[in-house]
Amino acid sequence: MSSIGQHKFFNPEKCVVREEQKKEHTFLPKYGYFEIRAKALKTSSNVVSLWMIGYEDKAHRSAELCVFEIKGWNVKAKRATIGFGIHKFNDPSLVEDFYEEEFMIDVTQFHTYAAEWTPEKVHFFIDNKHTKTINQSPQYSMQLMLGIYEIPDLVTNDNKYPKDFVIDYVRGYSRK
Repeated sequence: MSSIGQHKFFNPEKCVVREEQKKEHTFLPKYGYFEIRAKALKTSSNVVSLWMIGYEDKAHRSAELCVFEIKGWNVKAKRATIGFGIHKFNDPSLVEDFYEEEFMIDVTQFHTYAAEWTPEKVHFFIDNKHTKTINQSPQYSMQLMLGIYEIPDLVTNDNKYPKDFVIDYVRGYSRK
């Protein structure tokens, strides 16, 4: 058993790797431009997101660069609170710099969410409009993560399945 592993953001002392996993390095960019065009959900128990995490080949290479995160309970008619930014986790070179801001868009329709990651900073965009710049940057390779989550404690009257997180495309460009 080992405590070495990725993305231990919830109760890390209980996150234990019980079987060896083969290392795979398929797309591990260090800096670049990352974009998704998608429709989010308006269900009180779901979260949809595109983010990057450090590969954690060393424990401090653990930060998260969140391109976008939409919690269904924050979706209203023609407006939504959208999360984006950097979670430092175990990276001592970074500070927590994550935002949840309201945008006047209907996230249940297609929108484009993007991040341009450079050695010095990260620029964030929604529908090709610059929304924020964070003046720090993870200094190691990261992998893309795409997900739809259900928070069981929040399931109320939206338990009809299937639930669709509709994705038109995801693009990732490494910086040379």
